[in-house]
Amino acid sequence: MADVLAVMVTMTLVLSTDNAYACDPRVKRFKDQAKAERETEKREKAEAAKREAELRRQVRCGQVTVQ
Repeated sequence: MADVLAVMVTMTLVLSTDNAYACDPRVKRFKDQAKAERETEKREKAEAAKREAELRRQVRCGQVTVQ
C-alpha cells in the first residue's frame, strides 16, 4: 500500500509541475522564442542553399564566370 501511495504522490507532483510550467507565461514565451529562432535558422539555410544552387546554375550555363 505504501508503494501505491508513493507512486500516487509522485504522479501528483509531476502533474502539478507540468501544470505550473504550462501556465507560466515565461515558459511559453521562451518556447515561442526558441521556435522562432529555429524557424529563422531553417529559413536562412534554405535561402542560402537556393542562392548557391542559382549561382551554380549560372556558372554551368556560362552566365557568370568564376575567378
